[in-house]
Amino acid sequence: MRIVDGVGANGEFKIATPELAPGQYEITLSHDPNFPGGDADLYVRKNVAPSFDDFDCRPFIDGSDESCEITLTVPTRLHLMVHGYAQEWNQFQLSVEQK
Repeated sequence: MRIVDGVGANGEFKIATPELAPGQYEITLSHDPNFPGGDADLYVRKNVAPSFDDFDCRPFIDGSDESCEITLTVPTRLHLMVHGYAQEWNQFQLSVEQK
């Protein structure tokens, strides 16, 4: 399921908080194919909002193509944060798929 289509400048945040059933999930951040470039960073955390220092997954990859795999054993609110890192606009798509 697509969660967010976003645009952000350096230092801006986009946040989504889907409630998910138990299972294994892949969270994917990707460049918007119509507007390549930029560098947005993905942060994922269960039950509470992530920060730059506290997260369950943070890929640390250049560019906006990042993904995380998360396993949930009980229904959980997943907190997804995308942070615009590059100086130029970062256009991205964020999705969550159950495996």
